[in-house]
Amino acid sequence: MSNKVVAYIRTSTDDKQDASPDVQIDKIRFYCEKNGLDLVGQYVDYLSGGTELGKRPQLTKLINRVRDERISKVIVLRIDRAFRSVEVKAIVTSVLNKLDCKLIGVDDPVQDDGSANSDFLLTMLTLVAENQRKMTGQMIRDKQAFRVKNGLPAGGDPPFGYKSEKGHHRIGRALYAGWVPDETVYSGRSLADWYKWIISEFRRHGNASEIARHLTDLKVPTPSLVPWLRLSDVEREKRQETHKKRVTSGKKTMPYPPSPIWDASVLSDMLRSKAYLGQVLYKGQWYPGLHEPLLDESVFNDVQVILNSRAIKRQPRKREDVLLTGYLICKKCGRRMTRHEKNEYQRKYVCNLSKNSKQKYCDAKRYNAVAVDDAAFSLLVRGMRKRQSELLDNRILIALQEPDSRDLSAKIAELSRERDKVNFQFRKGYIDEFEYERLIVPLKNELGRLEKEVRQDTTQAKLDDLERIINHIDWVWPRLPMELQREIIRTYVPLGFELEGETLEATVCGNPLAETVKKGGQIARRKKKDLSSQAGEKMTPLTNHDESFSLGGSRSERRDSNPRPPLPQSGALPSCATPRHSFHFPFGEGNVNPR
Repeated sequence: MSNKVVAYIRTSTDDKQDASPDVQIDKIRFYCEKNGLDLVGQYVDYLSGGTELGKRPQLTKLINRVRDERISKVIVLRIDRAFRSVEVKAIVTSVLNKLDCKLIGVDDPVQDDGSANSDFLLTMLTLVAENQRKMTGQMIRDKQAFRVKNGLPAGGDPPFGYKSEKGHHRIGRALYAGWVPDETVYSGRSLADWYKWIISEFRRHGNASEIARHLTDLKVPTPSLVPWLRLSDVEREKRQETHKKRVTSGKKTMPYPPSPIWDASVLSDMLRSKAYLGQVLYKGQWYPGLHEPLLDESVFNDVQVILNSRAIKRQPRKREDVLLTGYLICKKCGRRMTRHEKNEYQRKYVCNLSKNSKQKYCDAKRYNAVAVDDAAFSLLVRGMRKRQSELLDNRILIALQEPDSRDLSAKIAELSRERDKVNFQFRKGYIDEFEYERLIVPLKNELGRLEKEVRQDTTQAKLDDLERIINHIDWVWPRLPMELQREIIRTYVPLGFELEGETLEATVCGNPLAETVKKGGQIARRKKKDLSSQAGEKMTPLTNHDESFSLGGSRSERRDSNPRPPLPQSGALPSCATPRHSFHFPFGEGNVNPR
C-alpha cells in the first residue's frame, strides 16, 4: 500500500498559538518523519470548525486529490480540531473509507483502527468539541446582551469619529471599554470634527457624492481604513500575511488594506446611524448607550428629512441580466464590476468606481458584456482541458510507479481460483473447519482489497467522462439557462474573474489562466447582422434562450458541422468540481433544463 499522505489544517484565526497553522503542520511533519510517511501536500482552511463540507474549498481539493492519486492517509492534528461537527466528520470519514483512505489524528488519544469502539470514541470526542463550540457561542451572546443592557456596545470597531478606550466605564466593581470622541487629527481636523463637518455640509447642499469626492481628495481616512491606521507595522504585516493565506485557500475576503476612497453609500450609512445620538445597536434594534453623543436629535431629524426627500423611488423594470454578475473584479482598483445598460441591446460591464462621472477614481473602460462572457467561457473550457491533461499525466505516473496495478485482473482471477479450491476441499471433507477458516480468511481479505483497488482505479474513466463533458458543454452552452451557466462557473471558478485592459484572468480547476477579450462577440456580431437586415421590423431583445442567435450559427448548421457528442457515462462533473455540485445535462427536443 502507498505511504503517501496529505495534511489537513483547520483554523479560524492565527492568534491562537496552540492551533495556528504553523504549529499544526510542524507536529504533523514530525509524526510523518517518525513513522516513515511521505507527506506530499498540505491543505489549510481558515473557517469555523462547524462549517459544512461544501464550504471548505481546501478540504474539497484534498478529497479530489485522494480520489485521483493513491493517498493512504489524511493526517490532522486532532479530529475534533479539524471537525467540530459530528455530521461533517461522519460525511468526511465515509467518503475517505470508500476511497480506502484513513483519517489519522496525531494528538488523538484513540486511533481509528476500523473497529466499532474506536469509531464510537472518536465520534464522542467530536460531539464534545461540537458542544464546546455551541457553548462558546452562547457565552459570547450572553456577554453581548449584558453589555447592551448596561449601555455598552456589543463589540466590533467603533463608528467613524469614535475610538475605544479601555476602562472608561465602571459597572459594579468591573471596568469596561467604551466609546469616546476620537481627537486624532487628519488633514487639519480631528475625526470627530470631520463627522460634524460632514453633517453641516450635507445640511447645506445635501450632495453626498460631492462630500465623498472632497473627503477623498483631502485624504481623510474612510471608516474601514481608520482601524488599519491604528495598528503597528508588525500587526499590519501579520494581517496582510493572514489575508494572503485566506485568499490562497479560496476564502473570499475584502481587499486588504482597506480602500482609501470614500463612497456615497458609506456616507448614507453614517448619516442614518443613531450611534451618534448616544445609542448602541444590537440585533437590529437601538438601545440607550453611555457614550457621548456627537449630534443633537433635532439635527439628526433634519438630516433624515433631507435623505428621505432625495431618495429616488425607481420603478422596477425587467431587464436581461449578465452572466458574471458578482464574479467579475476590476484588477486596477479591486472593486466588483456591475452591469450597465445603454439600451436593451447594449450591455456592458462597468467598474463601480468609474460609474459615477463626478467620482471617477478608476479609469477602467466599459466592456462589452457578450465579449467578456465569450472570454469567460473560453477560459472555462481551457481550464477543463488542462485538468484533463493533468489527469492523464497522473495516470501515466501511477502506472510507472506501480506496474503491478495493471495486472490486477489476473491476480483477482488467481485468488478466485484458490478460494474455489479451498471451498471445494471443505465441502468434500478434506479439511476441517479450523483449517478452512485459516485458509479462506486471508484469501477473502486480499480479494476485497484488490476489488476495491480496481473500483478506485478510475482515472481513465474520469478522462473519458471529462472529454465527453467538455464536448457536451461546448455544444450546448449557448442554450443553457443562465442560472445553470452561473452554477457551472461557480463550481469551476470559485474565486471569480479579474479584468484589466483586454485581459481576463481566472483560476479554473486550480490552474491560473488568461484570455484576451475580443471586441464584440459571436452573439453580438450575429445580432448586429440580423438587426441591419431587419431595420423596418420590430426588434426583439436578445436572451439566452434565443436559439437563432446562439454560438455557431443556426441550429441546422450547427447540427451538420458539430454532431451531438455522446453523454458522459456517470452523468456527473469530474473530480475538480466540488461534491455538492453534480449536474446532468439530458437532451430533449426543447431547451436543456437541469434535472
